[in-house]
Amino acid sequence: EQANAYMDENHSFIENYIKQNIPSVGYTRNEGTYMTFLDFTKTMASIGAEEQYKSHDKASPEHYFQDWLVHNSGVYLNPGADYGAGGAGHMRMNIASSRLVISDVLDAMADAVNNV
Repeated sequence: EQANAYMDENHSFIENYIKQNIPSVGYTRNEGTYMTFLDFTKTMASIGAEEQYKSHDKASPEHYFQDWLVHNSGVYLNPGADYGAGGAGHMRMNIASSRLVISDVLDAMADAVNNV
C-alpha cells in the first residue's frame, strides 16, 4: 500500500511539474502503474524528428528523439512507438524512483525542451 501511495504521489508531482515547467509536453495520468507516457509531439515537430529519423537510420521519429533527448539532457526514455500505434509522439518514463531523482530528470528535460 505504501508503494502504491508513493507512485500516486510521483504521478501528481510529475503532472504538476510538467504543467508549470514544460507546458509543451503533454501528460496523461496512468493509474496503477509505475510507467507513464509523456507527449513530446510538439518538441519532436520543433526539432524536425519526422524529417530526420530516416536520414539518421532510426526506426521512428521517437527513436530519433530518444537520441536527441539523451544528447541534450542526459535523460534516456523509451520510444512510445515501440508500444503500439498510440505511442506515436510519446516517450515512456519509469517513475519508480525517488522524487529527488525524478525532479533532476524533469529539470534536465525542461532545460532541453524549453530551449528548442
